[in-house]
Amino acid sequence: MLAGYFVNLKWLKQTSLVIYIGSVIMLMLLFVPGLSEETLGAKRWIEVWGFTIQPSELFKLASIIFFSHLFVQKDK
Repeated sequence: MLAGYFVNLKWLKQTSLVIYIGSVIMLMLLFVPGLSEETLGAKRWIEVWGFTIQPSELFKLASIIFFSHLFVQKDK
């Protein structure tokens, strides 16, 4: 919640499409052999700069940001 307080909403509106497309690309990277890390038979993690991230969690946040911006524009 504290991190959300410091986010510049104007910047977030301008970059919502870029954030959404970037998260979709990260989800697609899971299907590239050698890039995803297998844990208990599931390939859900990508190693980036020494730590692993789960792209589906980033996609959830990016979807909320993108579609909220899209619906606000449509309402206007």
